[in-house]
Amino acid sequence: MTCGGNQGFGRVLNISDGGMMISARLPLRLGDEVTVDLSENCTLTGNVVWRDSDWAGLKLITPIDSLALLNRLNEERRHSRRRSLRLPVDKPAVAMSEFGIQVVRLRDLSQRGAKVVHDGRFYPGLSVKIQVTPGHDRRGFVRWSSDGIAGLEFLEVLSVDDLSSAKAINEA
Repeated sequence: MTCGGNQGFGRVLNISDGGMMISARLPLRLGDEVTVDLSENCTLTGNVVWRDSDWAGLKLITPIDSLALLNRLNEERRHSRRRSLRLPVDKPAVAMSEFGIQVVRLRDLSQRGAKVVHDGRFYPGLSVKIQVTPGHDRRGFVRWSSDGIAGLEFLEVLSVDDLSSAKAINEA
């Protein structure tokens, strides 16, 4: 979800032709425009019409056929090798591997992994532990590496709440 220059993960609790109820920790106010990426190929935009704690109601700017949309998303999920949605982060992080401790640059964080800029020694299959934010270490392995950039896959996923705000992650 994107609102006011901040991005974060959230949950769509229900959806109709004219709106949706979301759970998000992004700071949302009445009238705010919120963009919700349901997949890499499907984005909806609405305005906050009510807010209660971490829940909010959005009125879609353009009404949809919600049944057709849900069917399309289901087909997309079943028939494609889709990538997990990612948060744009750009911050130093501590990584540990057989090479010891090194500072890497954390990028493109998702529930299942991250892209990191490293010193060139990461190779596919390398076991790593990375501190995503203070108190959030994740073990995983290098899926690919090329020209000092690597894709990590976590052994334990990050929760939606862990990824609730790209600003908060970048500032941690």
